[in-house]
Amino acid sequence: MIKLKEDARQTEVQLLQAEKMSSLGQMVAGLAHEMNTPLGFVRNNLELLEAKHNEVRELIAAYDKLRSQIMYGTPNDVAMMLAQIDQLSQKVKNRVYEQAPLLYRNSIEGIDRIQDLILSLKNFSRVDEANFKLTNINENIESTLKIAGHLFKGGIQVIKEFGSLPDVMAYPAQLNQVFLNLITNAVQAVDERTGRITIRTMQQGDSVVIKIADNGKGIPPENLKRIFEPFFTTKDVGQGTGLGLSIVYKIIEKHKGKIDVQSQVGKGTEFTITLPINLMQTPATKSSTSPFVESPFLE
Repeated sequence: MIKLKEDARQTEVQLLQAEKMSSLGQMVAGLAHEMNTPLGFVRNNLELLEAKHNEVRELIAAYDKLRSQIMYGTPNDVAMMLAQIDQLSQKVKNRVYEQAPLLYRNSIEGIDRIQDLILSLKNFSRVDEANFKLTNINENIESTLKIAGHLFKGGIQVIKEFGSLPDVMAYPAQLNQVFLNLITNAVQAVDERTGRITIRTMQQGDSVVIKIADNGKGIPPENLKRIFEPFFTTKDVGQGTGLGLSIVYKIIEKHKGKIDVQSQVGKGTEFTITLPINLMQTPATKSSTSPFVESPFLE
């Protein structure tokens, strides 16, 4: 019996790690996509400017040669050099020359964009900070949205209604995983042309509340009761482990908070997360919507 429990626990750890690695893979792919665009135009701009720099060097060399011809050459040599300089000047003064300030500015903006993504990744993972600390929920959601930016295809609209929140004691990286999972699910539920995802934050007494809603296809009642079950998924085989929302539930429970969900088929879904501001002074709670408080995966 002890061996069976240990085997089950090892299996649980491996599956949870697989889900985390799956999320990490999606995040890295998204970042690669987001960084590739600014890297592309920065490289293109630099190549254009490099070519133009070489033309300017040719022109400067021609002027140096002209000075020599004026001092030691014949009038015919000077005339030939002036014609060459005129030709080089026309070559230099083209569209790239006129747009050089814009190319420089766009390149700097592209590098700033990459730097911003890297900062968002650092904030998302919190690899260089203590695990348990004062956390700004709004900043964490912003970082997660930047990480997930590649998901918002077509006309998907993100509406942010952030209230003024106090910092909360939390595990930032774990909360980011919660936000990424719920935002990803919302994106997958909506139509790319008309999708709308609304994220609201507010303070209610001694708690902060985060609401993530979409206008997607909704969840049928028979599935709504089971969404926090480990391994439960409505996705095709190979497209999900069925552990995403069970991990979300576990993380919120670890923070002594609760997560509830409301959904209507054809109209959309809303997840509501309630977290205590001071985790250390809050008794553990169980979400009323989850039937899995007794699951060994949530012990």
